[in-house]
Amino acid sequence: MLEGQLDDFQETLDALVAISGCQPEKLNRVSSLQRGFFDRHAQTTETVTQILKEMAEQEEILAQALADLEAKKNQNELESLEEELRLCKIKNETLDSELDHLQKELDRLMIQDEQLTAMESEMQEDTTEVIPSALHVVKLYQLITKIKFEYETPSPILKGVHYGENLVTPINIDTTRKSRREIADELWSLVSSEWETK
Repeated sequence: MLEGQLDDFQETLDALVAISGCQPEKLNRVSSLQRGFFDRHAQTTETVTQILKEMAEQEEILAQALADLEAKKNQNELESLEEELRLCKIKNETLDSELDHLQKELDRLMIQDEQLTAMESEMQEDTTEVIPSALHVVKLYQLITKIKFEYETPSPILKGVHYGENLVTPINIDTTRKSRREIADELWSLVSSEWETK
């Protein structure tokens, strides 16, 4: 396109020389300057075009690098999120396992609580029936034997007091050294065989 314009300009210049009868050297100098201008213009245009082309290539390379970087960043973020999700799943499984274990423990404790409540209820029923009758029997024994036992003593020691008519006798028997029969005989020996009638 530029070459065509240059040719048109040369033809116009030649036509002017022919018509005007100007001095050919001046016209040639003008023509030469004009051609130099057009050559320089063509070179500049070519250089600018090359620069623009290289800039476009660089922009494309930069855009691709940016896209790659963004994709890599997204990939890294995705991998990070996947790792976080994996860790959350592991933690969730652990918590589910702990929850299941705690639920089983709670169920076991509830069953034990029900059993204890049932046993307590049975004991209360037994106590309601047994304790008054046991107390009655103990009082009856105290009246007959005149022996009062101390119940809060160390387990192998049997302590108490026998209230005789004229004599109070302390009782202190080590149950590990005597048989049950010997202990019974010793206690019955304290009891008077004479009955009082009032």
